[in-house]
Amino acid sequence: MILDLAEQADKTGVSVRRCGKWIVATDPLEEEKLERMRKHCEGLGVKTRYLGEAERAMEPHVRGTAVLEVGATSIVDSHSLLRYLEGEIDQHGGLVMKGCEVLSVTREGTSYLLQTSRGPIHSEVVVNCAGHQAHKVWCNLGGPTAVDNVILVHGMYAKPSKGCFRKGLVSRLVYPCPLENLSGLGTHCTIDIEGHVRFGPDVSYEIDTEDMYRPIHHELRLDAMRHALRRYLTVSEEFLASLEYDYSGVRPKLSRKCEGAKDFVIRHEEANGFPGWINTLGIESPGLTASLAIAKEVANLLNL
Repeated sequence: MILDLAEQADKTGVSVRRCGKWIVATDPLEEEKLERMRKHCEGLGVKTRYLGEAERAMEPHVRGTAVLEVGATSIVDSHSLLRYLEGEIDQHGGLVMKGCEVLSVTREGTSYLLQTSRGPIHSEVVVNCAGHQAHKVWCNLGGPTAVDNVILVHGMYAKPSKGCFRKGLVSRLVYPCPLENLSGLGTHCTIDIEGHVRFGPDVSYEIDTEDMYRPIHHELRLDAMRHALRRYLTVSEEFLASLEYDYSGVRPKLSRKCEGAKDFVIRHEEANGFPGWINTLGIESPGLTASLAIAKEVANLLNL
């Protein structure tokens, strides 16, 4: 499977834009955090560099005391990525069953029985990658829950109203320097393949689990976004006032509020008595970006 879509975009048909990312510090404490991030990236083999004032002038609306660039960062059209992956599955003899709900999971000898809305499925291998419902599928099977305390949080994106820098505000991804024990990455400035700008996501732990897809876009949350953007963007109050709700969603977290980020769980549950069962839990951002790398790790766990 092709892991670097930015390098192989023509072969895969996936729309990719290698735009780069800036991480912006706005005070000495954030500069110290930025330097720790740089050293961590260096240890992982991720190339970063600090930008001088002349280079930072490429983004006149970005303000800060230091900027760390991650030049290899790319953005991808998620729809074309999913079409590519569906084609790969079909080409290798797989079957994609859309709109198929897992109703129950039981163990039957050396295999698993999944009762679904499209009928029963038997398999000796199951990869549980059900997004923010993955922990429920795992609990349905009877797996231990204490080590996988998944919390659902609500996130919202905002966009400027028509005519107010919908395009052209920035030409790359711009992130504020994440603070210690922050629940998310902070309200960042992102662009899509066409260059349209949006801001977010924020993090709200107060969601209605009975109706978690309803658009929650209280003005207080937009005000909090405006306050966050003033720290690292030079924009007019008129522009900030133009921000409006764009879209929202629910994502799983493995950490509670103010606990800081925890890494994804990608684990073969053989040690817990479930051979052939792979869990992927707490997969939030950058889960889509890392999806092919996650798939490679799952394949390694299954010795494929």
